[in-house]
Amino acid sequence: MNFSDLKKCDAYSTVYFGQYMIPNGTKPMSTFVIMPIEWIVAEIDEKNNRALLISKYAVDWEGYADCPILYTSYKTSWDESYLRKWLNGEFYYDNFSSDEKNMIIPVYNSAKNSNEKRTIDKIFLLSKDEVSKYFHSESDAVLLLPMVDLVDSDDGKHELNHITYPKIDWWTRTSGKTNDEVVCVNTRGRFVDMGSGCDEVGVRPALWVKLH
Repeated sequence: MNFSDLKKCDAYSTVYFGQYMIPNGTKPMSTFVIMPIEWIVAEIDEKNNRALLISKYAVDWEGYADCPILYTSYKTSWDESYLRKWLNGEFYYDNFSSDEKNMIIPVYNSAKNSNEKRTIDKIFLLSKDEVSKYFHSESDAVLLLPMVDLVDSDDGKHELNHITYPKIDWWTRTSGKTNDEVVCVNTRGRFVDMGSGCDEVGVRPALWVKLH
């Protein structure tokens, strides 16, 4: 899709932007399929010549904090979180072309919504308030995780058999009620607090792009 046409999009139209590797659900984790990232057009801001994109599916599952011991949690915040570093580092650099990177607009994320220090991010997680703003029902907020099934072809190469879409909890950037918890959206689309060290929670990135 031509991004100059984003102004014509209806709410919840989808566009493809960037690509990422989906892990194989039935084979060793060393095998992947590269897929385009599908995004929901959540907001068109013509005044500032930009559009907000939210990923339609989970791009990965990761811990919010980089905990030294698996499944442990400790005090963390969006500005210091592992996920913020990963989204604005490895995820940003590996999954977008040079032209796509030039279209991404760094934005301030207000501490008012996320209960944390103000940050400047190219890629970010939605706050709890933003989830409520852009998803108008619990069912709209439910996130699916693409998992591919690869089969071996006659020539020994992996071929895509099918993709399944199980539901998965997903992170916001808003702190939970205790120091080591973060607000998540569960598989019913409801807000729950999750320990920051849990590494089986989906990542649903968001970003602002130039309209033209």
